[in-house]
Amino acid sequence: KTCDTYWRDKESSSQVELRAIGHIQSQINEARQLLEAAQNLSPSEENILKEREVNTQLKDLVIKEELM
Repeated sequence: KTCDTYWRDKESSSQVELRAIGHIQSQINEARQLLEAAQNLSPSEENILKEREVNTQLKDLVIKEELM
């Protein structure tokens, strides 16, 4: 009985991990799309700052994904 519970818990934790990774990957894709959109805009100061911000978020997300 405990063995079954152990494997069920183990399985559910890997499901949670997969969901988290999936969520991070969708955030990465979103950030990349924002970045592409930002690069297509005129290079105003505001857009450059936004691009830097998105770039930083993208790096953080990629690091998070690698740590999982």
